[in-house]
Amino acid sequence: MPALNRQRLKDRQSLEAQTRVADAPVGTVILRKGEESDAAYFIIKSHAVAGLDETGGFRLLEVMQPGDFFGEIDALNQVPRTANVIADGATTLLQIPADRLKELIQGAVFHQLFTDKMTMRLNRTAISTADRPRLASLDQQALRKLRTNATEDA
Repeated sequence: MPALNRQRLKDRQSLEAQTRVADAPVGTVILRKGEESDAAYFIIKSHAVAGLDETGGFRLLEVMQPGDFFGEIDALNQVPRTANVIADGATTLLQIPADRLKELIQGAVFHQLFTDKMTMRLNRTAISTADRPRLASLDQQALRKLRTNATEDA
């Protein structure tokens, strides 16, 4: 993860001592909407999807690849999770406790990384809210197959 590579060795070693690497087999629910939040996750390998269970199925919010992260807003604000995150492949994650995450974002690199991600998500939310009526009729299973095939082809 490029942001971690820019930290001093001592800081990386400290982070390593306070985090946990976890494997999530395909289909594993990593986060569930409404759960208490005490950590954020960085994707090391494979990919995961964030979404909401709604009448008629799962509404996809975001596809996350290695280097992406999730759960940070809920963990930093100590509020319940706002979406489900599911391993869309055999995924390896770095779990960072909320208190350590608060220390990380004090640094310029992580502060900018988190600010950029929050801005992107807020913009996407505004767009998806406006487009929701138009996109509601799309077959989510068909979209998942397209996304999965595109990832496999890459």
